[in-house]
Amino acid sequence: REVFGPRVRCECPDENILGLYFESTEDLTGISAGDGALLTVAQSRFLLNPLGRRQGFLNMRLTSGEAQEAVGMDGHRRTLAECMQSRPCIFRHTPQNGFECPTHHTRFKPVVDPTSFLWPRILDGLRLYSIPAECLKVVTMFNVRLQSRHQFHAELTAAEGRSLQVFVLGDAAIPLHFWPGRGLNTGLKG
Repeated sequence: REVFGPRVRCECPDENILGLYFESTEDLTGISAGDGALLTVAQSRFLLNPLGRRQGFLNMRLTSGEAQEAVGMDGHRRTLAECMQSRPCIFRHTPQNGFECPTHHTRFKPVVDPTSFLWPRILDGLRLYSIPAECLKVVTMFNVRLQSRHQFHAELTAAEGRSLQVFVLGDAAIPLHFWPGRGLNTGLKG
């Protein structure tokens, strides 16, 4: 990306995505794969990736304000740790502490903070796809670099003066947003 990106004119804005892993001991029959795909295509906030009938991922696009809230909080000193942004962590659900980062020993701030704007939005997403809140097992945040290409080839000149034609192929050349496409593909499989 660093070498070819500037030559093939790539616009690459970053987005923060909250990954919510859910798992159940029973089938989650509240919504079919096809209905989940329709819900994903009908809005641009949540993306459901089921892994069978008992587990999966619900990805949630975050606003910049929500991304700032998605941090770990030390329960004793009430200090914040930006473990999710600087070193992506996995907040695992524990019965005694809610969602805890085992690396930094912090708790997921939106769950602990009664004034959280983000936690109710997470619960809204789970309800949208009929996923019981108690099935949420892991929370993590990651950045996605969405790409839009206006040109799919470039000519590179080597140090000895030779030129080389470079082409962007496959997934790297897709100028479409991945978000609705994955939901639709999942729905068609279902």
